[in-house]
Amino acid sequence: MKSGKLNGKEDTIAVVYKFGNTIVKINTTYVCKTPEEREKVDRDIAMAGWAIINEIIARGEDV
Repeated sequence: MKSGKLNGKEDTIAVVYKFGNTIVKINTTYVCKTPEEREKVDRDIAMAGWAIINEIIARGEDV
């Protein structure tokens, strides 16, 4: 099921749930499709985490 564009990428709504008056659409546009994509995401998350830790240390706070 396609549903418009987000950030220049075609959205893919995999499933739609309805809970009372609330509609929840599960968008799989940004789900990793290859092991390489997953590794990049993991690496990006780790780098962001270390940047935060280094900033905390630079301020003299305990980590």
